[in-house]
Amino acid sequence: MALAVLLIAGGLQLLLLVGQRAFWRTTVAQWGAVEHAVAAEVLMLRDEKVLYAPIDGKVYALVKAGSRVQRGEAFLEIIDPSVAEGLTEEQRQQLTDRSKRLARLETALAGLRRELTVSTDLRGMLQRAQKKQDLADLDKEIARLHQELSRLNKQRSELLSSPVAGLGRTWSNKYACLTAEEAGVFWPALDGGEGLSPGLDVTPGRQDFAAQYKASSPVLDRFVQAGQPVGKIVVGWQEVVAAHVAREAAALRPEPGRSCRLRLAQGQEIAVDFLRAAATEEGEIWLFRERTLDPALLQKRKFRAMLLPKRTVGVRVPRSALWKKGNNYGVLVPWKNERRITPVELVDADDLWAIVRGIEPGTPVLYH
Repeated sequence: MALAVLLIAGGLQLLLLVGQRAFWRTTVAQWGAVEHAVAAEVLMLRDEKVLYAPIDGKVYALVKAGSRVQRGEAFLEIIDPSVAEGLTEEQRQQLTDRSKRLARLETALAGLRRELTVSTDLRGMLQRAQKKQDLADLDKEIARLHQELSRLNKQRSELLSSPVAGLGRTWSNKYACLTAEEAGVFWPALDGGEGLSPGLDVTPGRQDFAAQYKASSPVLDRFVQAGQPVGKIVVGWQEVVAAHVAREAAALRPEPGRSCRLRLAQGQEIAVDFLRAAATEEGEIWLFRERTLDPALLQKRKFRAMLLPKRTVGVRVPRSALWKKGNNYGVLVPWKNERRITPVELVDADDLWAIVRGIEPGTPVLYH
């Protein structure tokens, strides 16, 4: 009986030894990378100006969704269907020019009204303080503002009353051209998150992450009524990526200014620059700056993605090729029908790969 037990034990050891030898595989060390990924719930924050239809009509896009537009550039037309089909190219250009001019006048008039409001408030303060000289100077400025307001209002009235061939003096009720008040990116749909603060010094709360955001259907080539939203302009050339991560991810938190990558569900990766972090009850919120305004992000508000805060490049071997003794590492390499351990320095590793120093690319290594 004892002999049988010894034979069985010896056989198992032999099988184990043969198995270990049989499962060794050979590969070569190659130049590569080790990436550390962090799962995140992402919320996009942007400076967005919602656009509204000034008249009833059908919406026509002059630029593609996601296009960058400059200040004063036309990007949408709204045309009454009763006249849309009959407009000649010359009429359309005339209407576009007039609509742009009307928009510039409206902007200038709004600015003057704001100046007058501020100046009027200041006049009351100076009057109470009995600063006669300052009051006299301000009265001259207020008179100038009124004169300029009157001049621009006259230009506006003349422009609106001037007829367009085939449309008469009602052209402004039949046609409108939307132009960008500020440079930015045009997007033809809303999702309900346009009121979120895009400030780099503002951290969104859990209620912002918990809210539901649903993109509306674009109204391009559809009839809209005056006052209905027709899209938005994402102002400027950047947006903020707010990523909520688990508490365990704190060890991988990047340094401010460090470039990282955001990997979307489709596999696309977008570069982002780390700004700062804020603690929450469940983990941390990491804030990044994104500078491309990529359409893949513009159509999203809240989504799940992977952050790649750390990436190490160097000579890469399978993690299972590493041998450790104390604080020292090595890799197993074939040598004249035998195996030997070559000492290496471990630079970085994940579950599958390790970046090492001490061997050259192309060096054969054994792994299992």
